Amino acid sequence: MQNNSAKKKFYKVVKNHSPSQEVYKSARCGGTVHYPLGKWTSTKNNTRLFVFDNLSSAKDFCISKDGEMIFECEIKGGIRLQGAMETYQNVEFWQIVNKVLAKKKSNYRSALKKAGIVLADYPAILAKSVKLIKRVD
Repeated sequence: MQNNSAKKKFYKVVKNHSPSQEVYKSARCGGTVHYPLGKWTSTKNNTRLFVFDNLSSAKDFCISKDGEMIFECEIKGGIRLQGAMETYQNVEFWQIVNKVLAKKKSNYRSALKKAGIVLADYPAILAKSVKLIKRVD
């Protein structure tokens, strides 16, 4: 009989920050968030951490990006929402999402559309906490 209680898998794209200590940093946000392997990393100031709910999307996101790696991870507090299509819009994307989160509302898409932010095609999850489990690429 197959065990149906398996946890949902999520994937985080990171860069290596400290190989000797197995600490990784966010792949594209300026390296401000560090992820120790096997330990929970939580957000500050009510923001979220960007992860994927399928390996294919994580691979599409990091294709041709020098030094990026994909880790299987666990998450807490996930919201389904794509990221910004264009990297230059990332700061504004997070400002809007954080403002909506602070107001405890869920109109992310309409607020982003109003600001002219084009969302990416790949599905993503914005998580409160992430724990890297193992490298998968």
